[in-house]
Amino acid sequence: MKLFASSILINSLLNNNIEFIFGYPGGAVLHIYDAIFLSGIKHILVRHEQAAAHMADGYTRSSNKIGVVLVTSGPGFTNCITSIATANFDNSSIIILCGQVVKKLISQNSFQELDNLNISLSIVRNFFSLNCFYNIQYILSKTLSIAKLKKTGPIVIDFPKDLTSKKNFLRNKFPYIKNKKKFIEKKKY
Repeated sequence: MKLFASSILINSLLNNNIEFIFGYPGGAVLHIYDAIFLSGIKHILVRHEQAAAHMADGYTRSSNKIGVVLVTSGPGFTNCITSIATANFDNSSIIILCGQVVKKLISQNSFQELDNLNISLSIVRNFFSLNCFYNIQYILSKTLSIAKLKKTGPIVIDFPKDLTSKKNFLRNKFPYIKNKKKFIEKKKY
């Protein structure tokens, strides 16, 4: 069965009991917003990306659940730096999902493309850069298991737009999804 990578990403969050995503839409993540709309996860729309990460940080501290942030490439991610640093200094477990330009334009000084790894290296616990459609489930599963540890800090997943907007076959039948039958039943879109 062919699935959109964006729906795999959102349903993996749903299967890990993520209720809220704090974020601000942008061109590199609009297809993920379509999956959010169809999923039932509550999206908290902010007016600035820094507010999204601060809200996720506050949510994590007050509820002991994982706060998830969704921002777009370039200035969308750099607007989060102060709030990511705050979460890092206070060991708050938040996950920042950051859209990126298409794969072939990375490191080409393209429009709204920045080196997010080097910008945030000193203030994040882990940084994952998605490079293959088939790694989506693994990276998200690994990120969520790290974030569930006490006192971890922020984790960033940077993903190119072309990898998460495509539909593709999964090679190994949902290896990192806990309730596979429930996941398959939700795939009506």
